[in-house]
Amino acid sequence: TGDYVTRLSPRAVALNAAPWAVLGVALMLLAPQAVRFASDEVPLSLYQAYVPWLVVGAGALAAGAALASFLAWRGRTMLATITLAAGALAGGQMALTGHDSLAPANSSYFLVQQIREHVKPDIPFYSVGMYEQTLPFYIKRTVTLVEVRGELSFGIDQEKQKFIPDYVEFSRRWRAHSEALAIMHPNTLEYFRAHGLPYEIIGRDTRRAVVRIPPPTGVNAQPGAPAQ
Repeated sequence: TGDYVTRLSPRAVALNAAPWAVLGVALMLLAPQAVRFASDEVPLSLYQAYVPWLVVGAGALAAGAALASFLAWRGRTMLATITLAAGALAGGQMALTGHDSLAPANSSYFLVQQIREHVKPDIPFYSVGMYEQTLPFYIKRTVTLVEVRGELSFGIDQEKQKFIPDYVEFSRRWRAHSEALAIMHPNTLEYFRAHGLPYEIIGRDTRRAVVRIPPPTGVNAQPGAPAQ
């Protein structure tokens, strides 16, 4: 591809760059519509914070492509090619960097800050019905999967002790612990309530909830009671 670009005529470079300028402008106009993807899990405010990054990124692409087309028409093919590449790179980086605006809903970093004092190496930590890929990195340890395998099937086959195949076995183990933690989708809390499993919510965001077995003398030591 690089060799092909070096052999393009100035006119060809200009004609190839121009559509990217049009696309960049179109993306600038469409960027505010990203808020339509808002949901209970990814709130509107997060998408609103992301929109400016998308607008600036699309603008960088449009500006780089427009300038590249102009330079190519002037016969400066190499500079035009570099300008187009730089505009595309800047636009992509803006969109990727701005994606951090959605981090409170996507990454478990903020959730871990709520539960950090409860996470200890010797306390069992279960991932119930889901696998939060960013969690082990932030808590510096692995978790025991409950009724979910996904891309970890091969690893589970090698370390079967880190997997519980069903909720029945999980419930048995949970009741046997004096201390344990579990992360799950908020809807899974209904299973805890329906089966009388003791729990206390110690961390929560729009996608996940983390619970622990309440301490015996705690105000929420009775089965199924969330933290107040």
